[in-house]
Amino acid sequence: MKKEEVIRIGTLMGLKFDESTNFPDALEKGRIVFDGVNGQRFVIESKWTDDQIFTAFGDALKLYGQRLQKMEINKALNINQDY
Repeated sequence: MKKEEVIRIGTLMGLKFDESTNFPDALEKGRIVFDGVNGQRFVIESKWTDDQIFTAFGDALKLYGQRLQKMEINKALNINQDY
């Protein structure tokens, strides 16, 4: 799969892509890094098979959702963040 396709699919799925957070030489080779939440990062290699790419996207989205959920729970339980 081409790196442009991987980027397009990842962003359509809700992952954030910022070219400035990727290493230029790695991006040229097809290594795409998507930004998650709270420092989370997901790497997808465009040279992987389609099944490997979609599995990695699925795992990334699950982890992204889990991290968001834990942050929301932490925020709800933290009395110091009441405004």
